[in-house]
Amino acid sequence: MKIAIVNSKGGVGKSTSSIYLGAALSRQGTVRVIDTDPQGTATDWAERCIEAGTPLPFEVEVANVVSLKRLTETTDYTIIDTPPGDPTTIDAALRMADLVIVPSAPGATDMARVWETLEISSALAPSYVLFTAVDRRSRDLKDAKAALEKEGAGYFENDIPFRKDVRNALGRVPDRMFNYDQVAAEILEVM
Repeated sequence: MKIAIVNSKGGVGKSTSSIYLGAALSRQGTVRVIDTDPQGTATDWAERCIEAGTPLPFEVEVANVVSLKRLTETTDYTIIDTPPGDPTTIDAALRMADLVIVPSAPGATDMARVWETLEISSALAPSYVLFTAVDRRSRDLKDAKAALEKEGAGYFENDIPFRKDVRNALGRVPDRMFNYDQVAAEILEVM
């Protein structure tokens, strides 16, 4: 199964979601994460883990548009971490995906880009919004879910709470999953 993690906006948790979902899905089968973002956050994360003597339970591979188009399935789950604002790479990832995950905080500013992303992604593969950095004290999540429901757009029932531990996890193997394990279970149900 190929899963594209896509949002045209940066800073919404694409790389973090790729690593955490990779860790959660590695409990179910073999996983690899394909890092197509020039910032290389997923690659940096994997290298830091190796340097710390605790490698991730999956490989992280760097890819560009050309190598992405030639990607073959060698694992049970291939997660493609895409860059923000690179339509060529995003399009290539969407065209090969079996499932698209659109991570986003539920606030109005972040949700504005979700609609743009869903308009393109849902024409190519089943697409679901994954709410990240959720502040339970706000109405944003409730409002965002209502807006998605009104438009018939899909989202994961489980969301990722705002936690400093998640924001500061770079270079650590995810152990506490902050609901990413539940999201992985939803993925398996959907597919």
